[in-house]
Amino acid sequence: MFISIFTLLLGCIAQDVRPGPNGIHSIAFLTDEKTSASRRALRQAKRYCKKTEKKGYAVLTEDFTYICEMDEQAYLHAKKAAAAAAMAGTATQVAAGENEKQQAIGSIMSTGGAIVDETLGECYEIDLEFQCQ
Repeated sequence: MFISIFTLLLGCIAQDVRPGPNGIHSIAFLTDEKTSASRRALRQAKRYCKKTEKKGYAVLTEDFTYICEMDEQAYLHAKKAAAAAAMAGTATQVAAGENEKQQAIGSIMSTGGAIVDETLGECYEIDLEFQCQ
């Protein structure tokens, strides 16, 4: 029972870690943003090594691959436009005060931006290999 609880807790802490042979482990997941994804992967590697081996970690490789059919620059532009629409919608809602029409417009803009962002999906795959040491 202790082992299953430990495994469950470890899964929550380092959900994307795949233990590998010879102490070389990997992390892979899809994302829509490289910087925060890199930080997420590094946190998981750190937690995994700290919890399983009481050691630090060393990154062996870190690669991002763009996997969607849409041109990468068009994807990035569309993601920024969707975020801008969502923020503008929220600002419009806040500024509307008691004006129901302006609140509705803000809600539509905010929701539309969120829908476009979700529809665009996660087009980057991060692959990180690390070793506990």
